[in-house]
Amino acid sequence: MKTILSFTLALLCCVKFYAQPFTVDTLFSRMEKQAILYPMEKVHLHTDRSTYVAGENIWIKAYVVDGITNLPVHRSRYVYVVLQNPFKEILTKVCLRADADGFIHGNLSLPEDLPKGEYTLSAYTRYMENEGEEKFFRKRITINSVMNNTIRMETKVQGSHLDILFKNPVTGEVLNVNNCVTNVASGEIHVQKKDNGYSVKFHESKEKVLLVQAGNYKEFVYLDTKPDFDVSFLPEGGNLVA
Repeated sequence: MKTILSFTLALLCCVKFYAQPFTVDTLFSRMEKQAILYPMEKVHLHTDRSTYVAGENIWIKAYVVDGITNLPVHRSRYVYVVLQNPFKEILTKVCLRADADGFIHGNLSLPEDLPKGEYTLSAYTRYMENEGEEKFFRKRITINSVMNNTIRMETKVQGSHLDILFKNPVTGEVLNVNNCVTNVASGEIHVQKKDNGYSVKFHESKEKVLLVQAGNYKEFVYLDTKPDFDVSFLPEGGNLVA
């Protein structure tokens, strides 16, 4: 009986609530209050290039906009930019502050010993940090090494094995390298000598990126052979895709 009475009272409250007039002005008013109490921001990064060489500087310009209206805002005084390698490890971090004209810009210096591979730039404000990392701005950049001029690595994925060959970048001659070391995010894995190259066995469901080192030469190899599609719609004219 008590359960029935409680359900009836709750239903009457819901009917009374929905009976109240709800206008567009009320909706915008509530959205405005929500935005004031819980500010939402988005960051966009503009870099001078998308490909760099280890040891260079990445010149950055940041734009902070409101998460709802996409209009420029100046609530946050700082923008934090982080560089991560393919293992998701943080390599360097900079804090950018707006200048006297309100522009946020600066640079991030790349360490000289970075392996060749695709890295990720992340950017966020303190308000965005409270909402979780899924709200961060992310951009992929490619970093090459000066060692690419002296050695070239060729790889081939065969099931759960990775075959590695080192060659002369000019002549294409296979080089006999004796000091090859391989690592995944969890640590070093065994590499086996195979003819003039090497073979590495990896865990297909766990390892997606492998770091190969041969002396001063270092390069990240991506083990996931499934196609990765990237579709973008750019404002360059033409007909709208139905």
